[in-house]
Amino acid sequence: MTEWKALDLVVRYSHHTRTIKALGQEIGEHLERCKGLDGKRLEVDKFGCHIHQRDTDNKNRDKSTHLWGWYQPETAGDDSYYGESRLVWHQVGTLEAEECPHCYAAHLAIQERKEHRKKLGAVKAAMTRGGAA
Repeated sequence: MTEWKALDLVVRYSHHTRTIKALGQEIGEHLERCKGLDGKRLEVDKFGCHIHQRDTDNKNRDKSTHLWGWYQPETAGDDSYYGESRLVWHQVGTLEAEECPHCYAAHLAIQERKEHRKKLGAVKAAMTRGGAA
């Protein structure tokens, strides 16, 4: 591996890790603005404590956000011989953007973070191989 290739890999690694971290913070900021499915998620009492008790899933994600519901798969029957059911994921689009712009912005940031994670994986693989990529 040439020193220029090594330097390029280090720069790309640094860029992707910083971007992934920043996008994680951005996702959190967007989700904190979501009013929730019932519109009461952000309500506080006179002492500033949240009135709404947040229900979380096994990964500690807030189930009262629109985004959580959008990312839950539905079970669909299959027409196969065995009659098995399969999971179908919802496509997030313009209707969801109108429903909750904050969750939609978080969704877009999540999709961007996925791409940076893939690119970071490629950089790590190139570093392991000695810069072949």
